Amino acid sequence: MSCEKSPMEDTTGLKEVRIAVVLPEKDREPIWNNALEWAAENIRKADIGVKVVYEWVDEESADLTKVGATLSEREDIRSIIGCNVSANTQTLAFALARKKQNIKPLFTFSTSQELPRIFGH
Repeated sequence: MSCEKSPMEDTTGLKEVRIAVVLPEKDREPIWNNALEWAAENIRKADIGVKVVYEWVDEESADLTKVGATLSEREDIRSIIGCNVSANTQTLAFALARKKQNIKPLFTFSTSQELPRIFGH
């Protein structure tokens, strides 16, 4: 997992909020960086005293079951964004849900209705 701070302005004294991003690395620069920066900027403009730090995981090369298990145990990760592919989203969601308590929010770009049916939401 790689770490990068967002945004690039002075965030001294702000509470750090870590969000894992599980999307294809090859699409990071041309597609996702701008959207993630906009999200961080909106949070910053809301003036709620937090700065967003993204941790990137390559959806296409990572073992998503292991990634989900690791992220579910990390107390510093507040939520997860991803995956781009429905089958990967399901794998990640099942791994995250194994914890049973304090399941982290998963925000996905996958359009499948399977996950809401499976998880009862």
